[in-house]
Amino acid sequence: MNKKILQTVSIGTLVLAVIFGLSVYINRQSDLQNVPTNYVQESISISLSIDDVYTNKPIFLSVGDTVYEVLQALDEEDPELLLVAKEYPGLGVLIEGINAKINGEDDKYWQYFVNDMMPQVGADKLELKDGDYVEWRYEKSQF
Repeated sequence: MNKKILQTVSIGTLVLAVIFGLSVYINRQSDLQNVPTNYVQESISISLSIDDVYTNKPIFLSVGDTVYEVLQALDEEDPELLLVAKEYPGLGVLIEGINAKINGEDDKYWQYFVNDMMPQVGADKLELKDGDYVEWRYEKSQF
């Protein structure tokens, strides 16, 4: 009879352990599904070209990052980039130099294009989207 009681207690303990484990698993899955979407940080990728510096460089960034933020991050990683920027109140950030090429030399200026179009906002205002192609050209101004 002791053997039968021991088997019953063992089976009962095993059943309780399985029920407890399933309960914990189900609660954990429920918690993961209830994470607010603003806590999930998505990443996107773009391609970047800068005259005489990068050609079609793949860049991974966060949703909402701007063209200027990409340059700032690259400037921290690449000591040869030599980014020079200046903020103008009401206008935003103007890139004045990259790779020792400064605006105004030979009447050339740094201009940026996204998907082959020149945006009409400063680089600090334009948020990038997945798949964008960003190109910085050092050339005579179109204006």
